[in-house]
Amino acid sequence: MPGYVIHITFAKLVEEKLKVKDSNRFFVGSLIPDACTCDFDKRKLVSHFDLEKKGLFKNPDLDKFLEKYSSMLDDDVVLGIYSHLYLDKYYYNQFMYDLYEFTEKTMKNKSTGRVFKIWEEFFARNGIYEQYTPMNKMFIGDFDLDVKSLNFELKSLPSMPEFDYEKLKTFKNVIMGFVNQDGLYTGEYIKYEDIVEFLEKLADIFVKNVTDLRCKK
Repeated sequence: MPGYVIHITFAKLVEEKLKVKDSNRFFVGSLIPDACTCDFDKRKLVSHFDLEKKGLFKNPDLDKFLEKYSSMLDDDVVLGIYSHLYLDKYYYNQFMYDLYEFTEKTMKNKSTGRVFKIWEEFFARNGIYEQYTPMNKMFIGDFDLDVKSLNFELKSLPSMPEFDYEKLKTFKNVIMGFVNQDGLYTGEYIKYEDIVEFLEKLADIFVKNVTDLRCKK
């Protein structure tokens, strides 16, 4: 899945286009599916509303989420959670599939022709996830993300049994641990500018989706 700072960047792009009453609640909400997994939810199946596998990756079931919580999208926490699930769904099913050809064992970069072993190389610790490390500071600088000021001690959290809110208390330390790391950006696995372009386009689509949902209420 995309890194934490990519989720915050997507939330920032959405916030600029939607009427968000409380930006902090919205940004923290955009991290809750990763921050607040329950002890029985080791694969994030519950917190990400996953039901089935499409291609290589499990997908958040947005319809299942909306069936339960579409009436609560005026709560910025719930809206943030929805933005997280929306990005997770389309990051792979649109963005990554546009960049790569997948098999069960390999993935081939369509523009460079390079082939990666999918689990041993691409999704290994020193693969794509290591490339998120230097990009974190690039996103923070380019999108003016005030990550250090996020307040995870939220009041009046919505009743959503899929999430263990107690874990929010320590999640800021997790975020800052990633933000403070340094790394060398190479663009070898994925290019920063490609992610930015995708996030900007998807933010427009998401905003229209939310606007349509609100009009149906």
